[in-house]
Amino acid sequence: MLPRLSGATRIHLIVGDPIDQAKSPAGLTRVFAERGVDAACIPMQVPAPDFDAFLAAAKRVQNIDGIVITVPHKFSATRHCETLSARAHKLAAVNVMRRETDGRWSGDMTDGIALVAALRARGFEPKGRRALVVGAGGAGSAVALALAEAGASLAISEIDPARRDGLRKRLADVAVGSGDPRGFDVEIGWTDICLLIDGDVGVEDGFVLLLVTQGREDRSFDLHAAVDERDGECAVQLNCIALDQVLNQVVND
Repeated sequence: MLPRLSGATRIHLIVGDPIDQAKSPAGLTRVFAERGVDAACIPMQVPAPDFDAFLAAAKRVQNIDGIVITVPHKFSATRHCETLSARAHKLAAVNVMRRETDGRWSGDMTDGIALVAALRARGFEPKGRRALVVGAGGAGSAVALALAEAGASLAISEIDPARRDGLRKRLADVAVGSGDPRGFDVEIGWTDICLLIDGDVGVEDGFVLLLVTQGREDRSFDLHAAVDERDGECAVQLNCIALDQVLNQVVND
Protein backbone atom coordinates (compact mmCIF):
# COMPACT_ATOMS: atom_id res chain seq x y z
CA MET A 1 0.00 0.00 0.00
CA LEU A 2 1.33 3.45 -0.87
CA PRO A 3 2.23 5.39 2.31
CA ARG A 4 0.88 8.91 2.84
CA LEU A 5 -0.44 9.17 -0.72
CA SER A 6 -1.86 12.64 -1.31
CA GLY A 7 -2.13 15.34 -3.92
CA ALA A 8 1.30 16.56 -2.87
CA THR A 9 2.99 13.19 -3.47
CA ARG A 10 5.78 13.40 -6.04
CA ILE A 11 5.63 10.71 -8.71
CA HIS A 12 8.40 8.60 -10.18
CA LEU A 13 7.57 6.19 -12.99
CA ILE A 14 9.15 2.97 -14.16
CA VAL A 15 8.35 2.36 -17.82
CA GLY A 16 8.77 -0.94 -19.64
CA ASP A 17 7.07 -3.76 -21.51
CA PRO A 18 6.52 -6.15 -19.81
CA ILE A 19 6.42 -4.48 -16.41
CA ASP A 20 4.78 -6.97 -14.02
CA GLN A 21 8.23 -8.32 -13.07
CA ALA A 22 9.38 -4.90 -11.82
CA LYS A 23 10.59 -4.65 -8.24
CA SER A 24 11.30 -0.92 -8.25
CA PRO A 25 7.75 0.25 -7.41
CA ALA A 26 7.74 -1.43 -4.01
CA GLY A 27 11.46 -0.98 -3.33
CA LEU A 28 11.75 2.67 -4.23
CA THR A 29 8.46 3.64 -2.59
CA ARG A 30 9.67 1.97 0.60
CA VAL A 31 12.99 3.85 0.41
CA PHE A 32 11.18 7.14 -0.12
CA ALA A 33 9.10 6.47 3.01
CA GLU A 34 12.17 5.50 5.06
CA ARG A 35 13.83 8.79 4.08
CA GLY A 36 10.77 10.87 4.80
CA VAL A 37 10.22 11.78 1.13
CA ASP A 38 6.59 12.13 0.02
CA ALA A 39 7.03 10.22 -3.25
CA ALA A 40 6.00 6.96 -4.90
CA CYS A 41 7.21 4.86 -7.83
CA ILE A 42 4.44 3.77 -10.21
CA PRO A 43 4.80 1.05 -12.90
CA MET A 44 3.73 1.84 -16.47
CA GLN A 45 3.47 -0.82 -19.17
CA VAL A 46 4.12 0.95 -22.46
CA PRO A 47 4.75 -0.98 -25.70
CA ALA A 48 7.49 0.23 -28.03
CA PRO A 49 5.16 1.79 -30.66
CA ASP A 50 3.61 4.03 -27.98
CA PHE A 51 6.77 4.88 -26.06
CA ASP A 52 7.64 8.20 -27.71
CA ALA A 53 4.11 9.59 -27.37
CA PHE A 54 3.85 8.42 -23.76
CA LEU A 55 7.17 9.89 -22.68
CA ALA A 56 6.50 13.19 -24.41
CA ALA A 57 3.28 13.46 -22.41
CA ALA A 58 4.78 12.24 -19.12
CA LYS A 59 7.53 14.87 -19.24
CA ARG A 60 4.85 17.56 -19.26
CA VAL A 61 3.19 16.28 -16.06
CA GLN A 62 4.43 18.68 -13.39
CA ASN A 63 4.40 16.30 -10.42
CA ILE A 64 6.54 13.64 -12.15
CA ASP A 65 10.14 14.08 -11.01
CA GLY A 66 11.85 10.95 -12.31
CA ILE A 67 11.44 8.09 -14.75
CA VAL A 68 13.17 4.73 -14.50
CA ILE A 69 13.57 3.10 -17.91
CA THR A 70 13.59 -0.67 -18.32
CA VAL A 71 13.40 -3.19 -21.15
CA PRO A 72 12.98 -2.53 -24.07
CA HIS A 73 13.24 1.27 -23.98
CA LYS A 74 16.78 2.10 -22.80
CA PHE A 75 18.07 3.14 -26.20
CA SER A 76 14.89 4.95 -27.25
CA ALA A 77 14.78 7.02 -24.06
CA THR A 78 17.96 8.93 -24.92
CA ARG A 79 16.15 11.08 -27.49
CA HIS A 80 13.85 12.35 -24.75
CA CYS A 81 16.74 13.70 -22.64
CA GLU A 82 18.00 17.24 -23.06
CA THR A 83 21.29 16.30 -21.35
CA LEU A 84 23.09 12.99 -20.88
CA SER A 85 25.80 11.84 -18.53
CA ALA A 86 29.10 10.95 -20.16
CA ARG A 87 28.44 7.22 -19.89
CA ALA A 88 24.87 7.52 -21.19
CA HIS A 89 26.14 9.54 -24.15
CA LYS A 90 28.85 6.98 -24.86
CA LEU A 91 26.39 4.07 -24.74
CA ALA A 92 23.46 5.94 -26.31
CA ALA A 93 21.26 4.42 -23.60
CA VAL A 94 19.69 5.50 -20.30
CA ASN A 95 17.98 3.69 -17.46
CA VAL A 96 16.99 6.75 -15.44
CA MET A 97 15.70 10.22 -16.28
CA ARG A 98 15.40 13.18 -13.91
CA ARG A 99 13.61 16.51 -14.13
CA GLU A 100 16.14 19.25 -13.36
CA THR A 101 15.34 22.48 -11.57
CA ASP A 102 15.17 24.32 -14.90
CA GLY A 103 12.57 21.86 -16.22
CA ARG A 104 14.91 20.05 -18.58
CA TRP A 105 15.30 16.27 -18.41
CA SER A 106 18.67 14.61 -17.88
CA GLY A 107 19.51 10.96 -18.40
CA ASP A 108 22.02 8.55 -16.91
CA MET A 109 22.90 4.86 -17.24
CA THR A 110 23.65 3.25 -13.88
CA ASP A 111 23.24 -0.49 -14.56
CA GLY A 112 26.97 -1.04 -14.95
CA ILE A 113 28.25 1.02 -12.03
CA ALA A 114 25.61 -0.62 -9.81
CA LEU A 115 26.85 -4.08 -10.66
CA VAL A 116 30.52 -3.17 -10.19
CA ALA A 117 29.68 -1.52 -6.87
CA ALA A 118 27.89 -4.67 -5.72
CA LEU A 119 30.80 -6.89 -6.72
CA ARG A 120 33.27 -4.68 -4.86
CA ALA A 121 31.04 -4.43 -1.81
CA ARG A 122 31.27 -8.20 -1.53
CA GLY A 123 35.00 -8.44 -2.03
CA PHE A 124 35.23 -9.14 -5.76
CA GLU A 125 37.57 -6.61 -7.43
CA PRO A 126 37.14 -6.52 -11.24
CA LYS A 127 40.55 -4.94 -11.90
CA GLY A 128 42.83 -7.42 -13.58
CA ARG A 129 40.07 -10.03 -13.90
CA ARG A 130 39.05 -11.68 -17.16
CA ALA A 131 35.38 -10.89 -17.80
CA LEU A 132 32.96 -12.15 -20.43
CA VAL A 133 29.77 -10.11 -21.01
CA VAL A 134 27.05 -11.98 -22.87
CA GLY A 135 24.62 -9.58 -24.52
CA ALA A 136 25.20 -6.03 -25.77
CA GLY A 137 21.81 -4.48 -25.12
CA GLY A 138 21.25 -1.48 -22.88
CA ALA A 139 22.15 -3.17 -19.59
CA GLY A 140 24.84 -5.39 -21.07
CA SER A 141 26.52 -2.40 -22.72
CA ALA A 142 26.52 -0.52 -19.42
CA VAL A 143 28.06 -3.48 -17.61
CA ALA A 144 30.74 -3.83 -20.29
CA LEU A 145 31.67 -0.14 -19.99
CA ALA A 146 31.78 -0.25 -16.19
CA LEU A 147 33.93 -3.37 -16.12
CA ALA A 148 36.31 -1.91 -18.70
CA GLU A 149 36.60 1.30 -16.69
CA ALA A 150 37.21 -0.80 -13.57
CA GLY A 151 40.23 -2.39 -15.23
CA ALA A 152 38.85 -5.78 -16.25
CA SER A 153 40.06 -7.56 -19.38
CA LEU A 154 36.86 -7.73 -21.37
CA ALA A 155 35.31 -9.89 -24.08
CA ILE A 156 31.80 -9.52 -25.48
CA SER A 157 29.51 -12.22 -26.86
CA GLU A 158 26.40 -11.11 -28.75
CA ILE A 159 24.26 -12.97 -31.31
CA ASP A 160 23.78 -9.73 -33.28
CA PRO A 161 27.20 -8.97 -34.86
CA ALA A 162 26.26 -5.36 -35.68
CA ARG A 163 25.28 -4.65 -32.06
CA ARG A 164 28.39 -6.40 -30.76
CA ASP A 165 30.73 -4.53 -33.10
CA GLY A 166 28.97 -1.23 -32.38
CA LEU A 167 29.71 -1.65 -28.67
CA ARG A 168 33.31 -2.68 -29.35
CA LYS A 169 33.83 0.54 -31.29
CA ARG A 170 32.75 2.51 -28.22
CA LEU A 171 35.11 0.61 -25.92
CA ALA A 172 38.85 0.17 -26.31
CA ASP A 173 40.66 -3.18 -26.23
CA VAL A 174 37.57 -5.38 -26.16
CA ALA A 175 37.74 -8.88 -27.66
CA VAL A 176 35.01 -10.98 -29.25
CA GLY A 177 33.80 -13.75 -26.94
CA SER A 178 32.15 -17.03 -27.93
CA GLY A 179 29.91 -17.33 -24.88
CA ASP A 180 32.07 -20.16 -23.50
CA PRO A 181 32.88 -19.17 -19.90
CA ARG A 182 36.05 -21.25 -19.68
CA GLY A 183 39.12 -19.11 -19.17
CA PHE A 184 37.23 -16.21 -17.60
CA ASP A 185 37.02 -15.14 -13.97
CA VAL A 186 33.50 -13.80 -14.31
CA GLU A 187 30.75 -14.12 -16.90
CA ILE A 188 27.91 -11.62 -16.88
CA GLY A 189 24.91 -12.25 -19.07
CA TRP A 190 21.78 -10.21 -19.68
CA THR A 191 18.90 -11.37 -21.82
CA ASP A 192 15.11 -11.12 -21.82
CA ILE A 193 15.02 -14.74 -20.65
CA CYS A 194 16.04 -13.40 -17.24
CA LEU A 195 12.45 -12.27 -16.83
CA LEU A 196 11.35 -15.90 -16.71
CA ILE A 197 13.88 -17.25 -14.26
CA ASP A 198 12.06 -16.61 -11.00
CA GLY A 199 8.59 -17.40 -12.27
CA ASP A 200 6.01 -15.37 -10.38
CA VAL A 201 8.68 -13.42 -8.53
CA GLY A 202 10.47 -12.24 -11.67
CA VAL A 203 13.70 -10.36 -12.07
CA GLU A 204 13.72 -6.71 -13.13
CA ASP A 205 16.91 -5.84 -14.99
CA GLY A 206 18.48 -8.82 -13.24
CA PHE A 207 21.92 -9.82 -14.40
CA VAL A 208 22.37 -13.57 -14.42
CA LEU A 209 25.98 -14.10 -13.45
CA LEU A 210 27.98 -17.28 -13.77
CA LEU A 211 31.23 -16.89 -11.86
CA VAL A 212 34.12 -19.00 -13.11
CA THR A 213 37.26 -19.57 -11.08
CA GLN A 214 40.20 -21.78 -12.13
CA GLY A 215 38.06 -23.45 -14.77
CA ARG A 216 35.36 -24.49 -12.31
CA GLU A 217 31.80 -23.22 -12.60
CA ASP A 218 30.27 -21.80 -9.44
CA ARG A 219 26.52 -21.46 -9.08
CA SER A 220 24.78 -18.57 -10.76
CA PHE A 221 22.91 -15.75 -9.04
CA ASP A 222 20.74 -12.79 -9.90
CA LEU A 223 21.54 -9.15 -9.26
CA HIS A 224 18.83 -6.51 -9.27
CA ALA A 225 19.89 -2.89 -9.56
CA ALA A 226 17.38 -0.10 -9.08
CA VAL A 227 17.79 3.64 -9.17
CA ASP A 228 16.54 5.92 -6.43
CA GLU A 229 16.39 9.64 -7.13
CA ARG A 230 16.35 12.04 -4.20
CA ASP A 231 17.23 15.70 -3.74
CA GLY A 232 18.71 15.96 -7.23
CA GLU A 233 21.04 13.00 -6.79
CA CYS A 234 20.96 9.51 -8.26
CA ALA A 235 21.75 6.83 -5.70
CA VAL A 236 22.01 3.17 -6.57
CA GLN A 237 20.00 0.76 -4.48
CA LEU A 238 21.37 -2.75 -4.76
CA ASN A 239 19.26 -5.81 -4.05
CA CYS A 240 21.37 -8.94 -4.37
CA ILE A 241 19.94 -12.44 -4.28
CA ALA A 242 22.11 -15.42 -3.25
CA LEU A 243 25.24 -13.31 -3.72
CA ASP A 244 27.41 -13.44 -0.61
CA GLN A 245 28.01 -17.18 -0.61
CA VAL A 246 29.04 -17.26 -4.27
CA LEU A 247 31.39 -14.28 -4.09
CA ASN A 248 32.94 -15.45 -0.86
CA GLN A 249 33.77 -18.74 -2.54
CA VAL A 250 35.31 -16.95 -5.53
CA VAL A 251 37.36 -14.53 -3.40
CA ASN A 252 38.66 -17.34 -1.18
CA ASP A 253 39.84 -19.48 -4.11
